[in-house]
Amino acid sequence: WHSGDARFTADGSRVLVTESTGRTYRLRLGGGTVEAEWAYPANPAGNRVLGLSDDGAVAVLRVRHGDAVGTYVADAKDGRLLRRVEAE
Repeated sequence: WHSGDARFTADGSRVLVTESTGRTYRLRLGGGTVEAEWAYPANPAGNRVLGLSDDGAVAVLRVRHGDAVGTYVADAKDGRLLRRVEAE
C-alpha cells in the first residue's frame, strides 16, 4: 500500500478504505469481509476519505475522476460519485 486513507463508521463496525491505486473498498470488521469494492483511476498523490456518515452510507472522497482530482460526495456502498464539492 503506497498511500491512501481509511475511515471508520461511528460504531466501528465498518471501514472505508481508498488507495492511491484507485482501489476502494468497504470492510465489515469482526471478520474482515469485503462488502463492496470498486476502483477510481489511480492517483499518485493518494486518494483520501475526508468524511464518512455515521452509518457508513455516504462518504466525502478526494479522488481522481477523469483527468482531474476532485472532492466528491459518494455512495459508500457502491462508489457512485453523487456530486462534486469543493473543499480545501
